[in-house]
Amino acid sequence: MARVPQITELGHNTMLVNHAGYGVTPECLEAKFHTGQVLKAKGRKEFCSVAAIVPPGFAADYALADLLKNPRPLMISRPLRCISYIVGFVGDPVPYVYRERNLKATAEPDSMVQWTDTTLPPGGEDE
Repeated sequence: MARVPQITELGHNTMLVNHAGYGVTPECLEAKFHTGQVLKAKGRKEFCSVAAIVPPGFAADYALADLLKNPRPLMISRPLRCISYIVGFVGDPVPYVYRERNLKATAEPDSMVQWTDTTLPPGGEDE
């Protein structure tokens, strides 16, 4: 995968910032659930699997970009003040962000998430 340059020089003292760089999501030691764990989300019938843990004060958009090894976006949604998780549902190609209080553990075996669409949908964050 070719890395996209962070800054493109356009000339006449003008530069275009393409993205916010690459990074690593910080660990969250206080998290109840771990990556790959199968959970039950409030308001959904299907089970979901944890793809990434988002620590408090860290943007879920950055965590998703770090998970997929893509450059971080310039515009992000508001970071949450609590631990949240990027999860994937069975048969749903879109990642969602859920707060820890809206997820319950299950007795299902762990499984990893595979997506075709890697953007957070509008309203993909649970409030």
